[in-house]
Amino acid sequence: MTNIIKLSDIIRIDNLEDYKFHPACKDSGNEDSVEPLDEYIQNRDALEGWNSWRHNVDEFGDRPFIFTMMKFHYEPHMWLFGGIFVVLDSTGKKNTAGSYKVVELKGYSKYVGKLKIKFKRKQGEMRKAFNLENYYPKLEVVEILREPYSGSNSKK
Repeated sequence: MTNIIKLSDIIRIDNLEDYKFHPACKDSGNEDSVEPLDEYIQNRDALEGWNSWRHNVDEFGDRPFIFTMMKFHYEPHMWLFGGIFVVLDSTGKKNTAGSYKVVELKGYSKYVGKLKIKFKRKQGEMRKAFNLENYYPKLEVVEILREPYSGSNSKK
């Protein structure tokens, strides 16, 4: 018998309606786009940039927090926890980095890059952000790495 570890068993969030859910992945419509995981391996602060980018739609401005995961593209339906960010300002220009002013909540940083989470993104879900309450209860932790992921796709 397998015991399922819900993400909510590890990261407790009281008011899910205050959070946007950002499953960060490569922009398939942009041939120059990179995988957030690959960028994270090179620069641990890269996720702040991924959360500060604003497209034509204001994805993060209506909620004060962003719950971020990055696609673990070596395994299907697998993601790494990328942190929780506070949205300080959402009035920046569209289609530019730094449009959202965000800062990482340090209380969750010990889990960044360590929690492998099972999440099956539905075909056609192309938006950048979603309401966290619609996804959080279904997120399962399948592995906890000893150290933040550093580029080896073998188990640690």
